[in-house]
Amino acid sequence: MLRWFAIVFLLAALGGAYYWWTRNSIKPQYVTAEVVRGDIARSVNVTGAINPRVTVQVGSYVSAR
Repeated sequence: MLRWFAIVFLLAALGGAYYWWTRNSIKPQYVTAEVVRGDIARSVNVTGAINPRVTVQVGSYVSAR
Protein backbone atom coordinates (compact mmCIF):
# COMPACT_ATOMS: atom_id res chain seq x y z
CA MET A 1 0.00 0.00 0.00
CA LEU A 2 2.81 2.42 0.86
CA ARG A 3 4.48 1.65 -2.46
CA TRP A 4 1.35 2.67 -4.41
CA PHE A 5 1.03 5.88 -2.41
CA ALA A 6 4.66 6.74 -3.20
CA ILE A 7 4.13 6.04 -6.91
CA VAL A 8 0.97 8.19 -7.06
CA PHE A 9 2.71 10.98 -5.16
CA LEU A 10 5.71 10.85 -7.49
CA LEU A 11 3.50 10.96 -10.60
CA ALA A 12 1.53 13.91 -9.19
CA ALA A 13 4.75 15.78 -8.36
CA LEU A 14 6.11 15.14 -11.86
CA GLY A 15 2.83 16.31 -13.42
CA GLY A 16 2.87 19.48 -11.33
CA ALA A 17 6.49 20.17 -12.21
CA TYR A 18 5.76 19.66 -15.93
CA TYR A 19 2.79 22.04 -15.75
CA TRP A 20 4.82 24.68 -13.90
CA TRP A 21 7.74 24.39 -16.32
CA THR A 22 5.61 24.70 -19.47
CA ARG A 23 3.45 27.50 -18.01
CA ASN A 24 6.51 29.70 -17.30
CA SER A 25 8.11 29.12 -20.68
CA ILE A 26 5.66 31.39 -22.57
CA LYS A 27 7.70 33.93 -24.47
CA PRO A 28 6.77 37.62 -24.09
CA GLN A 29 5.39 39.48 -27.10
CA TYR A 30 6.85 42.89 -27.91
CA VAL A 31 5.30 45.75 -29.83
CA THR A 32 7.65 48.08 -31.69
CA ALA A 33 6.98 51.55 -33.09
CA GLU A 34 8.93 54.11 -35.06
CA VAL A 35 10.51 56.90 -33.00
CA VAL A 36 9.44 60.39 -34.05
CA ARG A 37 10.25 63.87 -32.77
CA GLY A 38 7.52 66.08 -31.42
CA ASP A 39 6.09 67.92 -28.46
CA ILE A 40 5.48 66.13 -25.19
CA ALA A 41 1.91 66.51 -23.94
CA ARG A 42 1.37 66.51 -20.19
CA SER A 43 -1.93 64.90 -19.25
CA VAL A 44 -3.55 62.90 -16.48
CA ASN A 45 -6.40 60.47 -17.06
CA VAL A 46 -8.51 59.34 -14.12
CA THR A 47 -11.37 56.91 -13.85
CA GLY A 48 -13.33 56.24 -10.71
CA ALA A 49 -13.95 58.26 -7.57
CA ILE A 50 -11.47 60.05 -5.33
CA ASN A 51 -11.89 59.33 -1.64
CA PRO A 52 -10.14 61.16 1.21
CA ARG A 53 -7.70 59.22 3.38
CA VAL A 54 -8.66 61.12 6.54
CA THR A 55 -11.90 62.95 7.32
CA VAL A 56 -12.13 65.61 10.03
CA GLN A 57 -15.24 66.94 11.73
CA VAL A 58 -15.21 70.74 11.82
CA GLY A 59 -17.65 72.73 13.94
CA SER A 60 -18.21 76.32 14.96
CA TYR A 61 -19.69 78.10 17.97
CA VAL A 62 -21.15 81.56 17.92
CA SER A 63 -21.81 83.40 21.19
CA ALA A 64 -24.52 86.04 21.25
CA ARG A 65 -23.05 88.01 24.14
